[in-house]
Formats: sequence, C-alpha cells, structure tokens
Amino acid sequence: MQSSHQDHQDKKLVWLQKIAKLLQEQKSIEIINLQAGEGSYANVILIREFFNEYALKIIPLDDGFGKVCPIKLREAKEEAKKLSNCNHINIIRYHKEFQLGNYYFIQVEKCEMSLYDWIKQNQDKKIQRQIFLKFALQILYAVEYLHSREFVLRDLSLKNILLDQFQQIKLCDFGLVKDANIIKDQNFQISSIKGAPLYFPPEIINKDNISSCLESVDGIQYQGRVMQNKQGDVWAFGICLYQLAGASFKDVASLSFGNEQYKHQKLVDDDINGVISKILDKFQFKRPSVKELIEIFENLSQNLNNSIQDQLQSLSLEDQFSNLNIQTQPIQRNNNQNISQTNNQIQLGHNSNSSVLGFSKKENLDMAVIECYKNSIKINPKNEQALYQLGVEYNKLQEYQLATQCFLQLIQINPQNYDAHVQITHAYNRMKLYTEAYNLGMVAIQLNPQNYIGYYELAYTFYFQQMYNESIECLQQAIMYNQQSEELYYYVGFALIQLQKYDESIEYLIKALELNPNYDQAYQQLAYIFNIKQKYDQAIQFSQKAIEINPNNDSVYYQLGWAYEKSYLTPLAIDSYKKSLQINPNNKDSAEQLNQLQFFQIKF
Repeated sequence: MQSSHQDHQDKKLVWLQKIAKLLQEQKSIEIINLQAGEGSYANVILIREFFNEYALKIIPLDDGFGKVCPIKLREAKEEAKKLSNCNHINIIRYHKEFQLGNYYFIQVEKCEMSLYDWIKQNQDKKIQRQIFLKFALQILYAVEYLHSREFVLRDLSLKNILLDQFQQIKLCDFGLVKDANIIKDQNFQISSIKGAPLYFPPEIINKDNISSCLESVDGIQYQGRVMQNKQGDVWAFGICLYQLAGASFKDVASLSFGNEQYKHQKLVDDDINGVISKILDKFQFKRPSVKELIEIFENLSQNLNNSIQDQLQSLSLEDQFSNLNIQTQPIQRNNNQNISQTNNQIQLGHNSNSSVLGFSKKENLDMAVIECYKNSIKINPKNEQALYQLGVEYNKLQEYQLATQCFLQLIQINPQNYDAHVQITHAYNRMKLYTEAYNLGMVAIQLNPQNYIGYYELAYTFYFQQMYNESIECLQQAIMYNQQSEELYYYVGFALIQLQKYDESIEYLIKALELNPNYDQAYQQLAYIFNIKQKYDQAIQFSQKAIEINPNNDSVYYQLGWAYEKSYLTPLAIDSYKKSLQINPNNKDSAEQLNQLQFFQIKF
C-alpha cells in the first residue's frame, strides 16, 4: 500500500515538473514550491512574479485523447469568472488566468496554510475562544457573501479554508461552486454528489451507497438522491467547527452517517458546543440559517469584550467622540516629507508621516485616545468610525500589523469602505507586502475611481517593485483628479529620475514648485538632476534655495558640495560636506568625498 502511494507521489512530482518547465519556458514564471496543495480537481503551486508570490491553480483540460475537452475548459473559465467577480476580504483574491496547451491556470493571492493544517499544528491544544469565534465569523461572512450572490459552495471543507499571514480566513477553490437558481431547476439533475463526503449532511446521500466507503474523505463521488443546496453549506460549516473544536474523524463520520449524536468537545466552551450541536442537528429544519449563526457568533464575540474601563463609565459614546474632535476624512496636506537623496542612492520619500494620508509629525501620540477607540470597539465591535480611527493611529505609530487588523475587521463589516482600503494599502506597502498592497489598492480604485489617493498608494506599490512606468501612470491618473497637489507632480518627477528622463522630470518638479514655492525637496531633486547634467551653476542655485527653506537637510549639503567640487571650488565643497556631516554623521557619501578632498589637500 505504501509503495502504491509512493508511486502516485512520484508520478505526480514528474507531472508537476513538466508543468513547471512549461511555465518557465512560455511565461518566464519562477516556481517556488511545486507541491503547495490540492483542490477538488486541481493542484496548486507557488510562483513568484514581479517580486510577489502567488498561488497558481492548475486545471487539466485533457479529454483523454491529447486534446482540450470543451466542457473542462468551460468549467475552468466559469470558476475563474466566479472568483474574479468576488470582492470579499475572506475570499481568496483573484489575480489573473491563462491557458497553456491542455492546462488552465488561475493565479490568486498566496496564503500560509489551510485550516486543516492549522488544526494539525495545534492538535490537542485548547483553542483560544477569541480565535475560534474569529474563525467562525470570518467563514460565515464569506459564506453569507456567496449566498447573497446566489452561489452554493458544495465543497466547504477544512482544506478549502485557508489562512493568510495574519491568520485571516480565505475561502478558496471554486471548482464546485454552483448557482443556487440552477440547482433549484428541476431540469438540473445531479447524477453524482460532488465534494468531500465527510462534510455531507445525513439527508443528502443514500447511506447504502456510502457505507462501504467510510474511510474515504476527499475527491470521491457518490450517488445521491437530494440536491446540494445552501443548507448543505451550513452543515459543512458545522463539520468544520466540529473538527476545529477537536472532534476526531470517527466522531465526524459517525455523526454524518447518522450512527451517533454530537459529542461534547473539551477544547471549547459549553456555549460553543451548544451552537455546534444545533448546526449539526440531524433534522434539517432545526438547523440555524447563516444569518442566525452570524448573529449568534457576533453576540458571543461581543460578550467576550463586554468589560468597560472606569474612565468610560461617566461618558457616553457620543461625548467621547465629541471630546476627541475626530476628523472622519483622513486627507490633509503636509509638505515636510523627509526625502533622502545622495549621488548614488535615491529613496522615495514616502514614510509613516505621509502627507497625502494626513498623518501628523507628532511623535508622542496620546495613548488615551487609542484606549478610547479600543474601548469604543469593545462596546460595539462593529463601530466603523472607531475601527478606522484606531487603524489610523496605529499607522501613525508605524504599528502596521495592528493597523491592518483594524482595517481588515472594518472591511469585513463594510466591504465598500474606500478609506479603509486606502489605509490598509498604506500599511501593506510599509510592511513590504506588495501583493496585498496591490490587491487592496486595486479594490480602492474600483470603489472610488475618481479619488486620487488610491492611485497615489498604488504608485508607491509599483515604485518599490521598480515598475517606474506603472508608478508614473498611477500618479498621472491621480493628477487628473487633483491638479493642485504638489506632491503628485513631485513624485512623477522623482520616478522619472529613476528612468533617467531628466528633462521630463524637470517639467514636473517645476510644476510642483509653481504650486508650492517652498517645496525644498523639489529644489533638492533639481540640484541632483543638474549635477548629473554637469550644469553645476544651476545645481548650486537649487541647492542653496533648498537649504534656505530647510537648513537641516544633510543630503542637500552633499549635493551642494558635489557641485562646488566639480566647479573646482574646493574650500566651499569641504565646508558643505562638513555641514552635511554635522547634521548627519552617518552620511557616508559626504564622509567619503570629504576624506578624498582633504587627502589631496595634504598630499599636494
């Protein structure tokens, strides 16, 4: 038996290596992991493209005679279309699709593991109540979203529930998803029930057909008498929770086949056991609906956080917010961004104090404000305003992981919240999670295509993947909707420098200065360009103007020193390099040039 299994694994590996070669030769795709997982009809591999990692689902299309099967191709395209049309934080995000020969590929965001693997890693450990409730609610939110679009999953299982790096639930594998209206149609007859039989409700299958196959779990089809419907997804959800609570395979199988009742699980609390047992009632009409389950689990989650700190007892929620003088819109302008540039290194000036997102430069943030937001969320976990403001405060503190948790929770409550998508894109960018930043940034633009901030954040995403042309296109799109932002013109000029398009860059930098004559960083970039163009008089002029506005920028003194040095004004160059080092003793470029000049002075 082991030998047969090993033979299967060896053949599978050879098959995957063949596909990897096809992808590398025809798409120049880098393969990271050939055996990342399996779905109902497909294998999944991990790939890298443009510095980002993705999961790539492989769907064979062969008809058995070396040709593409039209039915398989249609089903693959339908699956990709369903996934691409989904916009929910707890559903795996579609990236693109393509066909190569007898294979169809669906590229989606990468996740860390399945819920099945997570349970194996935490076997026999008491699961934290808040984690259990979080997982349950996020699965329910995704199922509710799909049901609202009249989709029936038909294959909800632990292996098709993924966790990303922040342990956020992501439903995947839409191979068996069907339109509920089609399933209701009397002309739609299912000759075989599809999916994982362990997750089927007792009423869906004929016991006589499956009693001999009790040990099989995935990928086997059984003759059935009942249509799979939305209630089937509810039962499958219950089975997932049953296993998450610690139920064994034998417990689950015996329950599904009607041989035993629900067994109380010691790894979760009594009230959670009670809810799971209701979901897994053998009488279908007694089971709660998805909407009812969301209400139940939200109440359990809220009760977990029902303690209120003493300082809030005397204030109403409205009083707290009025005293805090909250701004609900995050958009302000602040021209004092800190951009470091030397002769051989240019960095994009986009940090946690981003002016476009309206972050202040205040370092000692009022922690009482943060605590107030947190307590407001304890009172009402669906308080969108408090979640948003708390996330913004975490972004200011550069606590980006905490910020993303706030915005993910907010997006889960309100998937149409544009500001939350922009802010989480900002956080992902700072964490260098550019795939996630791209995905959420694109959603932001779709939600509000006439707001420039989404394009601005997406430009950042492209810039740090050295996709300068794409970054410039996003910035130019942003300028269409905000022609009075000097930062947008400045960043176009900045990106053009990376492409060595200096004349075009000058035009945008001059435009930025027309909007804000005191924009010292624009003068700094112009000094850099004219140093490159060996027009040192202009470089000196622009450097001096930048220093006049901001005398504490060590990089500008470096640019000035370089221009003086190339103009054979050595004493002035030495003085400029020294001033640069006084401001920043770690400016290696200024130190190197100063040492060279002083060495030649001593030698000659």
